[in-house]
Amino acid sequence: MKYELFFDDLFEPKQTPICIQQKEAIEDLNQAYYLLKTSSASLILQNRKIKAYIKYIHIKKIIINNKYIDSKLFLTLLLSLLSNIKDLHTELHANIDNIDYYYYPTPKKTLYISDKLFEKQGHYFILSSNNKIKGRILSEKDCRKDNKNLFVPVLTEKGIYYRMVKFNSNNSNIQALQLRDEIINFNTYSYNNNTYILLQDLCKKYNVLYWILPDYLTPEALATSYFNKYRDEIKNNLCDITILDNRFNHGGTPFKTIELIFDLFQLDKNDLYSFCNREKKDSEILEIKHRISGPIVNANLRNISAENDTILFNFWKKQQEKVKNGKSFWLKPSKSSTPPWVNNKNTTKKIQYSGLIIILVSSNTTSFGELLFDYINKYLGFKNILLLGTNTCGAVTYSNPEIYFLKNSGIRFVLSSGIDDDDKKTYRYYKKYIETKGFIPKYWFSTEEELQKTIELIIQKWRNHETL
Repeated sequence: MKYELFFDDLFEPKQTPICIQQKEAIEDLNQAYYLLKTSSASLILQNRKIKAYIKYIHIKKIIINNKYIDSKLFLTLLLSLLSNIKDLHTELHANIDNIDYYYYPTPKKTLYISDKLFEKQGHYFILSSNNKIKGRILSEKDCRKDNKNLFVPVLTEKGIYYRMVKFNSNNSNIQALQLRDEIINFNTYSYNNNTYILLQDLCKKYNVLYWILPDYLTPEALATSYFNKYRDEIKNNLCDITILDNRFNHGGTPFKTIELIFDLFQLDKNDLYSFCNREKKDSEILEIKHRISGPIVNANLRNISAENDTILFNFWKKQQEKVKNGKSFWLKPSKSSTPPWVNNKNTTKKIQYSGLIIILVSSNTTSFGELLFDYINKYLGFKNILLLGTNTCGAVTYSNPEIYFLKNSGIRFVLSSGIDDDDKKTYRYYKKYIETKGFIPKYWFSTEEELQKTIELIIQKWRNHETL
């Protein structure tokens, strides 16, 4: 395939026509393939398995045999180009005839929870005297095994009980399970539309800090007001329990979130600022292994202000000269790009906060929204932390997604440009067990009522110095 200048252009979003001409479809296919092989970190690293070029040739043959291509068919063909890419940041989207179509190459595993509680006795989970089933408690390494009898812990007033769970990769519901004389139904987590208000009232009643953390979708002014409000609460009413509600957090805003955690822990933010604002080499600026290509460079230059972020803007302008005529390459981080407080026992000792942090998560919790738990627990070494909810989304291996629109069809591509592989051991674990499946909470809840009751019980146990 011959490189063309328009491959690097950033086209504006538009409604996709009902059909496109053969020539237009071939142009868009070429552009799509170019984007994948130069600007998709996940496809490039998985291409030996994906074999995108073979699929590209097959799709091109289909297009050549048709004068016009139906846009829905074209969208499906492009999805086949992406099939089996293990990266939940990657997606295709088109608006055809005022209907939105979203496609993901690898669907995330949706978890369904039983409506009945079980007691655990050895390897058996007991529903009643006549109904028991052999199984085991779900761990992160079990997420891929859809057909196993897996159970998750639920905290109740009578102690820890268990719900049976099943994973599903498609949109169909899980069938009910007949267990002798009882029927077990499975449902996804359902939440109340007033969930935030209900939790705010609950936390006010028990004098608990309750923070809804902003994500990349939150308007900047609103996000700033949230973070400022939370800092004021730290100064005026530091509580022994802090709840971070990330159930609907889609990631992003890592610096502002880390800055807030530094405030909560009373760590010296000068360490944070001096590290982020230091004079950096190119290999230190992005902090992760990052793909550099024309589309990626242009996407970043469009989003970065030369006035507000001179260092980053100048970095991307410099890269612009290196990617002319379709060139692309990896930029690998140097060791000095890792923050000095990560896995640093001296930093852990400086943490002044001795309370409990609870992070609420769901299958909507994505990217840094789900990685925050590991950042606090493993990187900063803070151990008084609980993850509550259901399994998270599992979009953790690849990062820095960029948005592109195909020239003629207007189909939107979202592609990851970076990969967090600075810690090889952690990267391999995330890639094998977490990507597309998510993190596993300590305690689970399937309804709004169960969520509130779980939080109340944890508050009581924490303040009574009981084991959590």
